[in-house]
Amino acid sequence: MNRAEPPLAGLRFLLVGPGRVGERLAAWALARGATCVAVAGRAGSKGARDAAARLGAPMASASDYEGASADLALIAVPDAAISDVARRL
Repeated sequence: MNRAEPPLAGLRFLLVGPGRVGERLAAWALARGATCVAVAGRAGSKGARDAAARLGAPMASASDYEGASADLALIAVPDAAISDVARRL
C-alpha cells in the first residue's frame, strides 16, 4: 500500500505564544507532518520552555525570533500583544 505524504510535510513553522491554544495548534501541525523550528514566549517563562521541550523545538527570545527560518509564524498571543508581535516579525 502506498502511503500519501502527510498534508503539511515540509512546512517549517515558528510558534509565537506557546500557551494552551498555541501549543495545541502546534501539536496539530506536527501531527500532520510540519516541523516546529522555534518557540517564542515570554522571556524566562517556564511554561514556554516546557512547551518548547514538548514540541521538540528550541526557544527563541523575543529579540531573535524574527530570524527563525520558517515558512509560517503561528501567532497565538493575547489580542493586546498582536501588534507588538507583528511589528517584531
